[in-house]
Amino acid sequence: MKTIADLDDFEKLSLEKLTSIHGLGIAKASQILSAIKTIITNQKQN
Repeated sequence: MKTIADLDDFEKLSLEKLTSIHGLGIAKASQILSAIKTIITNQKQN
């Protein structure tokens, strides 16, 4: 069973990788992916 700790490269994160985590559905995975991309974009701008 995968957990969020198994994901090691957030810039290469995909919806497929997130939905492979036990108990994580498409809707929640999409929200997480969007939040991570926003954080990465904001960090690159600073």
